[in-house]
Amino acid sequence: MPRPLRSDVGGVALVRQGRRGCLDLAALQTDFTADHAVATEQHVETTFDEPALRDKRDLLVVIRKLDQKSHDAYLPKVYEAIDRIGVRMSGASA
Repeated sequence: MPRPLRSDVGGVALVRQGRRGCLDLAALQTDFTADHAVATEQHVETTFDEPALRDKRDLLVVIRKLDQKSHDAYLPKVYEAIDRIGVRMSGASA
């Protein structure tokens, strides 16, 4: 017996909420840049400008859910849910 449509919609909604939350995180508001300066033949200087470690961790907490098999926002589960919702919706309109 297939899972109820509400569960499928709920999983998709979790991903949508996570996406909205990610876009507001500081890690995605900060540009990542790398600069290289060649001072001499033997001296090359490289500097990085990147988000703070805490900001990167906050982003990873959200993204990691998409790769946890036990989480409802696990991407393969969500893809299957979208496939089922699409089949149900197209079958209902026919």
